Formats: sequence, structure tokens, C-alpha cells
Amino acid sequence: MKITILTVGSRGDLQPYCALAIGLKRAGHEVTFATHENFEPFVARKYS
Repeated sequence: MKITILTVGSRGDLQPYCALAIGLKRAGHEVTFATHENFEPFVARKYS
């Protein structure tokens, strides 16, 4: 399944969705994360 996660807010708002994305990816889903570009390094580090 293809899933897009869209979130805005602070890093505290973003972090639970990173955990969700990791779990979904491990379950075999294709996950796209959409958030503010300031969080790109954080998401790339957690999600890779």
C-alpha cells in the first residue's frame, strides 16, 4: 500500500509520525513523508 504522512508543527509533533512511518515501512508499505523542509535532516536520519 502507498501511504503519505503529512504533518506540520514542532519536532515533538513530527516524531511520533516518524515512528509510525518506520513501522509501516517494515510491514512492507511504501511510505512518503511530507513536512516542512527544516525537518528534512531529522526525517532522513530516522526514516532511512
